[in-house]
Amino acid sequence: MKKYKIAVRYENTDRGRSPFFDISELDRVKLERDPTYRPAISTGLVPVTVTQEERSLAAIAESLKTIACATSSITAYYQVAAILAKKSLSIREAAIMSGLSINFLKYHLKTGNLVGKKLGRSWRICPQSFERFMVDIFKET
Repeated sequence: MKKYKIAVRYENTDRGRSPFFDISELDRVKLERDPTYRPAISTGLVPVTVTQEERSLAAIAESLKTIACATSSITAYYQVAAILAKKSLSIREAAIMSGLSINFLKYHLKTGNLVGKKLGRSWRICPQSFERFMVDIFKET
């Protein structure tokens, strides 16, 4: 057999001529091209050793994840605090604060369950009426 070549035989099937080859030959060619190739399925267990350096890197990565999570929480808190300080809320701001969808809030604005004022194409909501609406929503459930 030539180097980097696989013996292929063609057989007639219901879908036409289909190529067939031996998997062991494919593995042989892969090993010839890349000696570091290993089959995907291993027959034995390989012990995994973790060095002290890898442990310290994992600890640093975990600390960075914790810091990133805390930073995002602080950022979200200040965003909500800035929204609460406003005299009126947009639908988008109300959706961010409540976790409800914009379409859900629009529906309740149109039906009158949530008090708001339409200014042009957008709605403005009074923060106090929004808080009452949220209390009423969770009271029903």
